[in-house]
Amino acid sequence: MESILVVDDEEIVILATCDMLEHLGYKTLQTTSGREAVEMIGAHADSLKIIILDYKLADISSKEVLNAARSADSTIKVLLATGYSSEDSTTSALVNECDGFLQKPFGLNELKETLPKFI
Repeated sequence: MESILVVDDEEIVILATCDMLEHLGYKTLQTTSGREAVEMIGAHADSLKIIILDYKLADISSKEVLNAARSADSTIKVLLATGYSSEDSTTSALVNECDGFLQKPFGLNELKETLPKFI
């Protein structure tokens, strides 16, 4: 079964996001660590369809996680999730490298509308 990996350094964001995804019928994987995300991408590349990736991680850069996903399987879609605007100069370069963007805070309707475009 295809999975969605949620990577965010805030546990509450992961719990809320995974609850919404599971409500929509998706299987989820989760981590608060960028390093662990890289390991999970390697271990689950064959079943990963989408990664919802927080812009700011505590241990490694989101760019490193994005690069790991691209190296493991170029068909894995990466959606950048952040409270910053997609036009903000700090995030726009990474937004342009990702497949999509989720503005935090996002809810069930945003996920319901956005995810089918990438599956």
